[in-house]
Amino acid sequence: MSQEMVAELMGKFEKIRPPLPAIALTTDTAFLTAWCNDNENGFETIFSRQIEALWEPGDVVITFSTSGKSKNCLRAGECAEQCDLVYIDFPRKGKRTADVQEYQHKLMHQICREVEEELFPKL
Repeated sequence: MSQEMVAELMGKFEKIRPPLPAIALTTDTAFLTAWCNDNENGFETIFSRQIEALWEPGDVVITFSTSGKSKNCLRAGECAEQCDLVYIDFPRKGKRTADVQEYQHKLMHQICREVEEELFPKL
């Protein structure tokens, strides 16, 4: 889902408009494998480490966790508290995995829609 969101923000969602900078922290396989293999924290810090390196004031960090318990997503949210906005999506208890992911997908589209409307209202 993160790669799709990046595509919507850098390309377009519903409007032809200037691209927005975005990155999916799941895509740098060289970093992902090196960090997990060579770091005692392993997968738990896979996203927070990248945020520490890349974030700038004003950035937005969004994490999606189907269970709401993914330590790598939770650590990313904690690390991103220095950013202007932190949004961590936790699903409602008792929902099936597919239902949670469908909800998150709709939420991701809603975020993209609102970003376009806010930043490019006249297009």
